[in-house]
Parts: sequence; structure tokens; C-alpha cells
Amino acid sequence: MSVVKSIQLGSKRFLEVNDEYDVVIKAEGNTKRAHFTASRWARFIGEIPEVDDAIKRFCDDKPTAFKKHIGGKWYISVSSEVPCVDIRRWYMKDNSVHPTTIGIRIVSASYCTYFRSVGQTEGCCRRVTKGTTGSCCYITLFS
Repeated sequence: MSVVKSIQLGSKRFLEVNDEYDVVIKAEGNTKRAHFTASRWARFIGEIPEVDDAIKRFCDDKPTAFKKHIGGKWYISVSSEVPCVDIRRWYMKDNSVHPTTIGIRIVSASYCTYFRSVGQTEGCCRRVTKGTTGSCCYITLFS
């Protein structure tokens, strides 16, 4: 498989599309990555409104435990503990799923930047800050 298109998503993060239409989001200099088949990528894009809602709940200091299966052993999740979108392979043990080390976290503040880069948004982002810290914890994809 050869890379057909590569887009820099910010500091040391890249999105690559290969000649079989697989999408890979990866970090430069290490093995952190998320691999999407074409159907998994479509499911991921379809979950963006729910991911948006989960991050909004996090920013409002509400309990957040979003986890959605997007195909294969891959899940996308947002939790109250970490301000990020986690795209990761999981495994089954004792009738429940557990995360592996295979995957990548997208810090919530970078989330919109990533998807603007792949043509999902065009200048329609707005910042939401959490509490009085002034740190951006979320940038919504669709206003």
C-alpha cells in the first residue's frame, strides 16, 4: 500500500490516505496511530455529533462516559477523566472490553483543527472554555 495523500494535522500529527482508501492518523516519531478502513472512517465521521455532545458535557463539568464501537476492535471514547478524544483498539476479557495501547488520543483543543484539515469544517468552529482556567477544552465542529 502506498500513501496517496498526507495532511499535517498540527504539531507532529499526520493523516494519511493510502491507495486502498484506508485512513491513518499517526504521531511522528513513535508508533501511536489509529487505523481506519473506509467503512470505519465513515462510522467515525458519523459519530462526530455524539463526540461533540460528550466533549460539551465534559466542558460543563458533567459526568461523561462516551464510548462507541466504530468497527473491528476499534472504539472512540471521551471520558470525564481526560480532555481528549481517544481512538483505540480494545479487547474482550471477562465479558467486558478493555483498552489496548494501540491507538491515539486527540487533545480536545486540537479536535477541530484536525477535521478542518480533512475538509470536514470550513471556518465554523467556536471555542468553549472550561471554568476560569481559560484553557480551551473543546472546539465544536459544527456551529
